[in-house]
Amino acid sequence: MTMDREQYALGSERFGRVSRRGLLRAGGLGLTGAGAALLFGCGDDETKPLPSEPLPPPEVTHLRFTPSNDICIAPMYVAGLYLGEEGFTEVEYVKDATHIDDLGRLIDFNYDFASSIVLNANAGKKFKVLGGMHAACFELLVTRDDIATIADLRGKKIATDQQVDSGAPNFVSALLSYIGMPTDQALVFVKTGELAARLRSGEIDAALTVPPVGDLLRAANVRKVVLDSSTDKPFSQYYCCMLEASPQFVARNPVATKRVLRAVLRGADLCASDPERAARYLVDNGHTQWLTDELVQLSGMDRYNLTLATVRHLPYNVWRRFDPEDSLRFYALRMRDAGAVKVTPDELIRRVTDWRFFNELKREMPMAFAPSSSRFGLDCAIGPAERA
Repeated sequence: MTMDREQYALGSERFGRVSRRGLLRAGGLGLTGAGAALLFGCGDDETKPLPSEPLPPPEVTHLRFTPSNDICIAPMYVAGLYLGEEGFTEVEYVKDATHIDDLGRLIDFNYDFASSIVLNANAGKKFKVLGGMHAACFELLVTRDDIATIADLRGKKIATDQQVDSGAPNFVSALLSYIGMPTDQALVFVKTGELAARLRSGEIDAALTVPPVGDLLRAANVRKVVLDSSTDKPFSQYYCCMLEASPQFVARNPVATKRVLRAVLRGADLCASDPERAARYLVDNGHTQWLTDELVQLSGMDRYNLTLATVRHLPYNVWRRFDPEDSLRFYALRMRDAGAVKVTPDELIRRVTDWRFFNELKREMPMAFAPSSSRFGLDCAIGPAERA
């Protein structure tokens, strides 16, 4: 059996589908070793035990993911390279899904920003966080000489080109509460193409955005970076986007849950070690809905090179070193300080997390290849992500 190149085929109006042929690959189901037998799944449904190694085929072969307009969750898409090996035959990206509210109804797996997870847990929504995908990715840029630190933002107007559900407002709350600033100042939405001009005119004082928009602003002579959360402490030491699943799916399908998470983590490894291949897969398989015509025009680059620049920028190398529980505790405390939530870190961890799959995979996947051209080293050392 020869290995077909993965194909991305647009299915019905609601679904973007990866075909069976695109997922089945040479090597069968890839039945690699698992850990000792454990009872997995903490949710609203009767749990099933995870058999000891070798890990059997998944209980289901059809998966439903949320789509995204954020390139930062590339590992969730690049996982398509490996889901066939894990025994899955069909993946749907459900276009009508609205993230957390559709878990268990329209989708099985979702991603979310750590501070948004805290808000959703505070609101009583039901989900299980399985692990982290990458460290923080927000950048804060200014043109004014009198803004050199986060503390200088007091009373200033912060703009973002990110939508309300992107996590940007929650990040601002966490950012300002960390240094004891009030969080009631407005976060203004500004279109990407207008950010540089409004910064220079003084209509806004700072711009909070994600790659590659920060690079575009620097190219437009907005070069003063007050914060790059992928490299600046403390935010660089915590996860940004995290993978979550329907509690019912986790409880009923522990083998499938572990196999999905393994594919996503392999996707993160590929983004860090071979960003060229990861970017090519994203473009060739249609996972570039985040690339608006405006972004392409502003960048002066084609879709592949713009995707590559973004994948290279983000710290996908941290999942073996970072503790996802630390990340949620950090943001829960910051947002409690800001008065945005009442949920305690302990209550949040108890109700909406299941780290056992993630911890097993850390033990089973201890090594990774050296990076080819990412700015972040891919290694297993303990500590925060470092620039390559």
